Amino acid sequence: MGIFGWSYPPGCSGPPGDDIYNDGACACCGADLESLYPEDGDLPDYMFDGFCSKACEDHYTPDCKGLIVIRPLYDLLNTELGNGKGQGLEQWRKVLYDGTGESLHIVAHNAISIGSIVEGIDAEVENEQLTWPFTKEELWDTIQNVKDEHDRLWLETHGCGKCAELNGENDEDDYIHVHPDCPVCEGGGIII
Repeated sequence: MGIFGWSYPPGCSGPPGDDIYNDGACACCGADLESLYPEDGDLPDYMFDGFCSKACEDHYTPDCKGLIVIRPLYDLLNTELGNGKGQGLEQWRKVLYDGTGESLHIVAHNAISIGSIVEGIDAEVENEQLTWPFTKEELWDTIQNVKDEHDRLWLETHGCGKCAELNGENDEDDYIHVHPDCPVCEGGGIII
C-alpha cells in the first residue's frame, strides 16, 4: 500500500532494479514518481506505465532510452527552448539552432553541452558543458559565449575579395578577415 492508502503502480514499490519501471522514477526524465502521485483520486494511465507525465510517455522510445535527464533540467530546457511549440530534445535543438546556430547535446542525466560548428572551415567551437544545478541565466550566458566564439571565428575566416582589398590581404589566401566596412558583404562575410 502506498502512503495515500492505495498501491503504487506496478513495479514502483520495490527497490531499484534492472527494469526501467522498477525504480520509482520516470522512465523518460527520471522524476520521482511517488512525489507526483495525486493525494486523492485515480492515478493517470501514464503513471501506471512508469512515466511522470503524458509528455514523457509520448516522448519515450525504448531504443534511445528516452531523455534520461532529471526533471528540473528537463523543465528548464523546455521552458527556455521549448518555444511553446513542443517538448523534448529535437524541439530544443531546433529552437537553439534556428535562433543562434548552436547545437545541444545531452551528456548525462544531469548535464548538457552547447557547441557549434563554423561552416566552411575545419574548426568548431569547443563544447561548453553545464551540469545541473544551473540557472536560466547561466544557460543563456553559455549559449551567448558559444555564439560569440562562433562569430569571432567566422569574422576571421569568411571575408570576401573586397574585404581582402580593404584589409591589405591577398585574396588568394585560404581565409580572409571580414572587414567591418566592406560595401560588398556589408561586414557580414560570405559563405565559403
